[in-house]
Amino acid sequence: MSRSAFYRRVRDYALQPPLGANPLRHQITPDEQHDLLRVSYRVYANFNEALTIAAAAGLSSTSGPLTEQVLLLPNRAELMQIKRETGYGR
Repeated sequence: MSRSAFYRRVRDYALQPPLGANPLRHQITPDEQHDLLRVSYRVYANFNEALTIAAAAGLSSTSGPLTEQVLLLPNRAELMQIKRETGYGR
């Protein structure tokens, strides 16, 4: 598994969280539209989840602009599980 598998899993989660999931909801604000690191910090309290934010938003890269929208994101435990299952971040 890989980065692309991780991206697909997060994107699928954002589009339709699995039954029993407890997604985080984050409203993208104007000051976040060009700063995925800021969103990462606000949601997960670290700057390391820009790919998670990009995947949830359906962006092809972490440098793309976000639109004002509500993102459904995996909570910390769910995100760690996705990373374990896809082998991402090892």
